[in-house]
Amino acid sequence: MHRSVLDRLNLYCTACCCFEGGISQHRLVLEPGLTEGDFILSGWLACPNCGKKYPIEDGVPCLVESYPDNPEVTSQYLDAHYSTLNGGYWQKLAACISPGLCLDAGCSVGRFTFECAGKGFALGIDTNLAQLKLAARFQRQGYVKYHRRTRSLGYEEVTSAFEPSPGVLFILADVLNPPLRMETFDFISGLNFIDSVRTPLTALGQMDAMLKPGGRLLLSSPYVWDETITRDWLETENTKPHRFLTDLLEGRIPALVPFNYTLIKESEGLAWRLRRQNSSHFVYYADTILAEKKA
Repeated sequence: MHRSVLDRLNLYCTACCCFEGGISQHRLVLEPGLTEGDFILSGWLACPNCGKKYPIEDGVPCLVESYPDNPEVTSQYLDAHYSTLNGGYWQKLAACISPGLCLDAGCSVGRFTFECAGKGFALGIDTNLAQLKLAARFQRQGYVKYHRRTRSLGYEEVTSAFEPSPGVLFILADVLNPPLRMETFDFISGLNFIDSVRTPLTALGQMDAMLKPGGRLLLSSPYVWDETITRDWLETENTKPHRFLTDLLEGRIPALVPFNYTLIKESEGLAWRLRRQNSSHFVYYADTILAEKKA
């Protein structure tokens, strides 16, 4: 966790915030521990109101419990993010990034968060601590190195040509209860994310609340719903999820808090690959939406 980025972005206690009759949030105070140059590796973020302390582990503030990690899947995600396997995918999405303060929701091992930081400062949030620690380590060391499977029992060490940006903060947090203020960000992304969160409509509502008027929202998803995670799917028998989302954002579908966006661009079938080993790849085809929040 780079101190300058934390100074630029305030984090708030999620345990004692109150939304009845107005919003009451309490800014967390840093109590640093072990440091490495300008990076804070350990310590606490403390709430002055309720006294709760959130630990910092390997440079990652932990505001929620982590989901269990699957090392094999994490290895595949590292390869999907930092090898040349998905170069076209990242290039097309990076062209959508707006300058300013960015939020990457469901950032995984951090590739797109670093891309966002190239045009300002970026916050990456996820509920997988192991993946966030890897991204934070890449940031500190200034390069990306990982192991990927080549065959059933074979692995090789890979050093990626990708250079991580220092202007990033990774935190273990839940987008359904974010430790952030409303209308904070100029740009928010959710890549391969909306189909693997418990309540997609709540997640969209939270992202909308955190986006400034005039800010841009980028969504990309293959819509491979996981019924063990997701409770309310964004589709019906007669409506595809991509069309449901565009109609929702443009206000054609009623919502508890109406969305009010202008669609900038959309596309379907953008390929995103996961490599199990050299002889086995999975290909997902993601639909993307870039929309601007009306003032």
